[in-house]
Amino acid sequence: MSDLHDSSGLPSRRRHERVWFKYQATFAADAGQGVSGMIRNVSLQGLFLTLVHPERIGAGSTGRVWLMVNKLKKDFFCQVAHIRADGVGLAIREESDAFSTALLTALRQEDQDRTGMDIDPGESVGVRLRDGMDVLAETSWTGRLYQISANSMIFGYPASGKEGEGVETGAVLRLAILPPRAAEIPVEGVVRQWVRGESEEIRCALVFAILPRESVQAIRELVQRVHARRLQRMISRRAATLALHSGADLPRHVVRSHVREKLERFYGSRQRPQTF
Repeated sequence: MSDLHDSSGLPSRRRHERVWFKYQATFAADAGQGVSGMIRNVSLQGLFLTLVHPERIGAGSTGRVWLMVNKLKKDFFCQVAHIRADGVGLAIREESDAFSTALLTALRQEDQDRTGMDIDPGESVGVRLRDGMDVLAETSWTGRLYQISANSMIFGYPASGKEGEGVETGAVLRLAILPPRAAEIPVEGVVRQWVRGESEEIRCALVFAILPRESVQAIRELVQRVHARRLQRMISRRAATLALHSGADLPRHVVRSHVREKLERFYGSRQRPQTF
């Protein structure tokens, strides 16, 4: 579906920077019951809410979206901007900056690691094998982190031949998470599921064992650092947009008739040069 127009015919061009953000929310339409889902990304004026049956929500309908921020329930008036197979895009219609304020507060919450986060492709967080199954230990590889929370993670690593076939459900792996410009984080867990992804990559879901306090704190700090960078991106983009479209930087709107009058006055006051 195009980003320019949605199923309701409303323009849905994104005017604000969006960042990946996993957060629980509930949408209650004006003419219907509330449905709960998980936020996938947010901007300062909207969000995308993943739902099981998004087709049950009317395109262009209005309602309120509810968030829990610092143990307080916040609700905001919104409108369904577009509907897709996996969720709905909601445009916040509040006149004040209450939503952006609540959003920035939520991004700073210390317990955000419980909900976890998806790692943007541009946010390079590596994964290295420390110890585990023999079929994996035969080769030295560095994978990529896709999701992480306080109790689990999803990572991918390159596979060739039958190397990926040895990752059995229930196997114990000891890994090191490699955050950029930070010390590696040792983790240990049990393989819950694995699938062969694109480009001969194996994606593996790992449930953490009881981690040392240092690793738990390091994961929390990793989530906070990534969210802080996302927050800075949003603020910088917003500031740049405001500066670009500020009135002082734009040429003053001039009506065509005013231009004609000025030209007539200018040329009317000039005298023809005398010729001899």
